[in-house]
Amino acid sequence: MFNDKILRCKDCGRDFEFTASEQEFNAQKGFTNEPGRCPECRATKKAQTTQIISDSILERFDWDRVSTKTVGLYENYVRKKTKLYKT
Repeated sequence: MFNDKILRCKDCGRDFEFTASEQEFNAQKGFTNEPGRCPECRATKKAQTTQIISDSILERFDWDRVSTKTVGLYENYVRKKTKLYKT
């Protein structure tokens, strides 16, 4: 049903293989677009996005009112937000 495809990464410009099994997995998940980045660039982009979210949360956190309960709530909040970007 699916055949291996060679795609070009939009970030680094290198060719990468989009295997039949990856295509099947994407179809099962309901993804309709082919990946635009190679696995290495995808991992880099994901790490950058996670770092930006973490930094943004830290900037908005009210450090003047820190308590043990607040720190625990903050840790849970960060875990939930960064979990969205982990594999």
